[in-house]
Amino acid sequence: DVGVAIWTGDNYAKWEHLSTSIAMVGALTLAGQSLVGADVGGFFKHPDSEMVIRWYQLAVLAYPFLRNHAHLETPRREPWMYDEDTLVAVKASLQLRYKLLPLWYTVFEEYHRLGKPVVRPLFWDFLSDPETHADEQAVENQIMLGDVLLVHGIGKPMSQQKSTTVYLPAAPGWYDIYTGSFATPGKHGVKVTMENIPAFFRAGSIVPTKNRIRRSSSCMAMDPHTLNIYLDPASGEATGRLYLDDTKTKKYQEGEKFDVHFQFKGDTLKATSAGGKMPTEVSPEVERVEIFGLGFEPKKATLKTPRGTVELPQPMTRPQLAGLGAKLGGSPLRFAATLKIKPWIDLTDGLEWSVTIN
Repeated sequence: DVGVAIWTGDNYAKWEHLSTSIAMVGALTLAGQSLVGADVGGFFKHPDSEMVIRWYQLAVLAYPFLRNHAHLETPRREPWMYDEDTLVAVKASLQLRYKLLPLWYTVFEEYHRLGKPVVRPLFWDFLSDPETHADEQAVENQIMLGDVLLVHGIGKPMSQQKSTTVYLPAAPGWYDIYTGSFATPGKHGVKVTMENIPAFFRAGSIVPTKNRIRRSSSCMAMDPHTLNIYLDPASGEATGRLYLDDTKTKKYQEGEKFDVHFQFKGDTLKATSAGGKMPTEVSPEVERVEIFGLGFEPKKATLKTPRGTVELPQPMTRPQLAGLGAKLGGSPLRFAATLKIKPWIDLTDGLEWSVTIN
């Protein structure tokens, strides 16, 4: 049952319990229960500021069931009970979770329909890569959200760990979710900072997000989407999916749901399949497209819809510097481009819309 939540038990505010939660959550999802998570900050004892920050940084990307839960005799631990820097760091993590809710919801629908774990050990998606079975970092400290996002937890304080080793499985490549820099597969040493933890989108993926900051998910319902395109550097292509329903009722069982598959190919973004009855309680629109890994700097973008062809504002471009394993002497590896879509794409147009850059 998708609606039943399970947690990993009454854990402690200990670094080893933070680290262990990654494999524990992965084991539970493999057993068929994906609405799982660990008590952020530990159920017993009281986490210090650094531990709270690290736990939230992991949890927002790796715990389908996300909650701060503690024993009644522990000190209050709401984020605002800590110092300003801790509050800001935790807030940034939670805003990232909200931003990624369209991805989470789409992956949860796949779990509901097909039984695929929402988060899972790396070997689920990279079975032919032996390192995902044997490498300690890959097995114990990393986990995938769907088949598109890899996260690496940090389970020691800065006083004990200034760097870590990240394993990126065999794939066309990976993009840092914070900077957009491209990384090649393999083992990489990564400097540890308090700003974030290592996390990467898989090359060849289109990731739906909602980028407007709101105070709740209900307030986001009618906000338009952003499509983030992380190109396969070899083919220049990417694919992705977005699932929509009203998020509150079982009307999806009566057909009130909308499912769209995206493709970027030949410098054009379009839907390859789209169907269902769009619920009125949520937005079917796209206001922005972000493209990473372009082999050229686009100067023009065009939107085609059933209502006509519109030249969009000139793309905002920037060079992408080489990331992990991509040593190019600091020269630009590829380009990233931001497309402001006006008028917004209406996904209920089905297959009759496209965005082309040149």
